[in-house]
Amino acid sequence: MSIKKLKLEKQNLLDELYDLHHGEPSIKVYQQKRSEIEYKIACIEEAIETEEKMAPFKYMLYGFIVIACAMLVWAYVVIK
Repeated sequence: MSIKKLKLEKQNLLDELYDLHHGEPSIKVYQQKRSEIEYKIACIEEAIETEEKMAPFKYMLYGFIVIACAMLVWAYVVIK
């Protein structure tokens, strides 16, 4: 998932948590739903952090692929 989609999903979960706080469910339902939402938010935050850390490596990989293809084309042209 892209970082924008993850941030949007996180915001939706925060809105849902806000609505849960202002609703009046039973205590057990509130506690269970709150912990589920907070767990999902924590997972999304971890995914966002991982995506942000891996972005430079992803761009470097794309660069290496482009350079490798360019070198293969150059080698093919030089041989002929």
